Amino acid sequence: MDNCGACHFADGRGAPEVFPALKGNSAVIAKQTGGLIHTILYDAEMLSTSKRPMKLRMSGFADRLSDKEVAELATFLRGAWGNDAGPVTATQVASERSTPTEASH
Repeated sequence: MDNCGACHFADGRGAPEVFPALKGNSAVIAKQTGGLIHTILYDAEMLSTSKRPMKLRMSGFADRLSDKEVAELATFLRGAWGNDAGPVTATQVASERSTPTEASH
């Protein structure tokens, strides 16, 4: 909760139109965990539109969290607030960390 609660709140609901909800979020509960792991490691940015021109960015945690900590965080998110998705392993995180995409920092 130290890493996510300030923006996504303790109940995982996020802030409408600002920070996405983690409860029921398709990226959080997806069968493939790479997207969630990548977001935790490297960051995410809300798209800017003419209706909502602000750019909101979630900083990545690759430099602050170990593979084990990222796996624990992802596993928590996938099982909290009624989410019912399987666990994430440190091996999955290590694999994602070793093959960052071009957009990764």
